Amino acid sequence: IQLRASQVSAAKILAQEAKHGTSSVRQMIMGSGKTTVLTPCLVAMLADGSRFVSVVVPSALLVFTRTALSARLGRAALGYRPVRTLHFGRRTPMVKPVLQRLALCAK
Repeated sequence: IQLRASQVSAAKILAQEAKHGTSSVRQMIMGSGKTTVLTPCLVAMLADGSRFVSVVVPSALLVFTRTALSARLGRAALGYRPVRTLHFGRRTPMVKPVLQRLALCAK
């Protein structure tokens, strides 16, 4: 995979902030590789076996994002990392079955 300088810069900044527990937002233009390049890179960098990484997307982008992540993270070089889908909404109650599914995903 070949990254543009702006993608490398954004990935480094976002990864550093995530590792320090800092929330951050970056604005990028359409076609800059947010879903197909940057997100898989960040997930691969941050999901180190001790950290649970979640990617939150609106339902309209779910299929495309899940497909992009599966295609990139499911490679041998990255250890065939699974991509799982959990449906949440603002009103999703945190009941035992939901928490059990989250715990299963974190393993």
